[in-house]
Amino acid sequence: MVIAAASGAAAQKHLSRVEPDVILLDVDMPGMDGFELTRWIRARPQTRYTPIVMITGREDAESVNIAYEVGATDFIVKPISWSILAHRVRYILRGSHTQAALRESHSRVKAIVEALPDRLYSIDERGRVMGDNTSLASFDPVSGTTVTMTTDAWSEFEHAFRREIERTAGQHVEDVLRSGRPVESAISIIGDNNRLRHYEVRVVKQTAKLGLAVVRDVTLQKEADHKIRQLAYFDPLTGLPNRQYFSSELRACMEQARRDDAAFALLYIDLDHFKRINDTLGHTAGDELLKMVAKRLERCLRAEDLVARPGSTHGDDTNVARLGGDEFTLIVRDTAAVENIETVANRIIDRLKVPFEFSGHEFVVTPSIGIALYPNDGEDEETLLKTADVAMYQAKQAGRSGYSFCTETTSVRSLERLDLELDLRRALERGQFELHYQPKVTTNGWQLTGAEALLRWKHPERGYISPARIIPIAEDTGLIVPIGRWILQEACRQLASWARQGIPIVPVSVNLSGQQFWQDDIASVVETALGTYELDADKLHLELTEGVLMRDVKQTRDALQALKQTGISLAVDDFGTGYSSLAYLRQFPLDALKIDRSFVDDLPEEDAAAICSAIISMAQSLHLTVVAEGVENREQLDFLTRHECDEIQGYFFSKPLPAAEFEAMLRREQSFVEFVGDGMGQSLSVAANASAT
Repeated sequence: MVIAAASGAAAQKHLSRVEPDVILLDVDMPGMDGFELTRWIRARPQTRYTPIVMITGREDAESVNIAYEVGATDFIVKPISWSILAHRVRYILRGSHTQAALRESHSRVKAIVEALPDRLYSIDERGRVMGDNTSLASFDPVSGTTVTMTTDAWSEFEHAFRREIERTAGQHVEDVLRSGRPVESAISIIGDNNRLRHYEVRVVKQTAKLGLAVVRDVTLQKEADHKIRQLAYFDPLTGLPNRQYFSSELRACMEQARRDDAAFALLYIDLDHFKRINDTLGHTAGDELLKMVAKRLERCLRAEDLVARPGSTHGDDTNVARLGGDEFTLIVRDTAAVENIETVANRIIDRLKVPFEFSGHEFVVTPSIGIALYPNDGEDEETLLKTADVAMYQAKQAGRSGYSFCTETTSVRSLERLDLELDLRRALERGQFELHYQPKVTTNGWQLTGAEALLRWKHPERGYISPARIIPIAEDTGLIVPIGRWILQEACRQLASWARQGIPIVPVSVNLSGQQFWQDDIASVVETALGTYELDADKLHLELTEGVLMRDVKQTRDALQALKQTGISLAVDDFGTGYSSLAYLRQFPLDALKIDRSFVDDLPEEDAAAICSAIISMAQSLHLTVVAEGVENREQLDFLTRHECDEIQGYFFSKPLPAAEFEAMLRREQSFVEFVGDGMGQSLSVAANASAT
């Protein structure tokens, strides 16, 4: 359909109702000339791209230029050749359809570009950024023009970011333009709030002279990967590499050493008496101490002994890790001489000896260090770690706060300890434990007032094994809790059995370990034991060390109140070796206080005498019964009697007795002095080495 208009105004009316495929327009028209009408047509969105062929009798260059400037698609001079005009119109229509398709395609591309989370940068062949997503989206496919970015258009971050893009992409754009193959790389840059941001950069060919850098922000992914790696390979408390990472590092060191025919040293570090701090002040203090130790271990190493981190590229000479608890390991690669290893070990010992401070408390924590050499002491991970562990125990046995290289003797001892640990796990289920009872007597009349139940292990092959060997292993392995429950149950069972036989019984004291007191619902365990054997609560006494009491005063007080409600008596064992004071003791519902044998051993020497007399006076002011343990000679007895110590326990009167022998004592119903005779203990074997009690 063809629509004719006699003037520009008439054409405007028609164009408000229809959108023509092509417009033939005479320059000279009444009222409005063709140039003015063309401007109007191009200003309307509906006809912005409609082809316009201007027809005029003018042949001057100025008219031609004006026609194209105002937006004419083509220009035809009269007279008109109608056959040529038809061909030109068809050609113009084909071009118009092509441009329309191009504009539609560009609209789709623009929508995609604007929706992309990636940044897109046009890079010229010299590596310069020519535009980004905005300029790419604003590219005019008809005119071929785009917006070129200026430096002023960038923020400070964007300016730095552009430099990184130019630096990274510029290294590859020439190869990409030549080969057509994309190249990938990565950049990292400090962004807002000093946050390190990470980007992946993929450079592809855009045109013959332009590359396209596709930049993806992978910061969140990198941070998530980092967190996962931290959880997998780092100790959350100290920030040091954990056992898993250390194991990987150790294997890598072995492989490298095998290739280079080299050696390295493995140091196994254990903190001396760390458990005492945990039991006394609680795990919060213990955790803080471990963090301080970790920092000091890092600082005390030489500048070249940097702590290893996953992904590190420097050649570290020393790697430190926390295996768990209070155990740390160290790999020292510089082993040209034994002196080098000893220098590192001595440096660690010296630095850790400096007191730590936490919440008003001051601690001195010393390390015991075991040293194993690769490949001499083991050619695989398990053997080398085991050997270093053995050497560490040797350092502890040698007096702690030192280091020891592994020897054949220490290896044998460690294997014996492992065997003993395995046997101990089986001993409870196989019924190899028994209780011995050490009598307690008064200093006024020597009357039998009670006994302390002491664990004995009758090994089927080794015979009786000293408690000094049993208890540390039980505490290290956690077996102390089930063993403690058995002791409590067995003491109640035995007392109830004697009572049913009509034997006059006396109260029996049972020691509670810190692990049992804090891990078990101890009041419930005690009530169950008493109820199971229908035993009166006043026949059971419980003993706790100062360390257990002082771990958490409020929780301890609540737990002791719950125990007191069962009707049992409570005593402080090994008093004088911990951190308690008169002010603290007054907060607990205690009945008795036992003077630690280390003070009794030195009686009647002046220092020990002063301490013991002070403890007795303090206990009397608190209306507590005072018991001295470890009494072995007449001088100790005389001193304690003069200072009105209430009860005495020790080898001077009796060793711990098997149940049958203690039962015989109960059946006599006589004073203890009559039972043992005038020789005051001579009828019973007096053991000088009372440490087994």
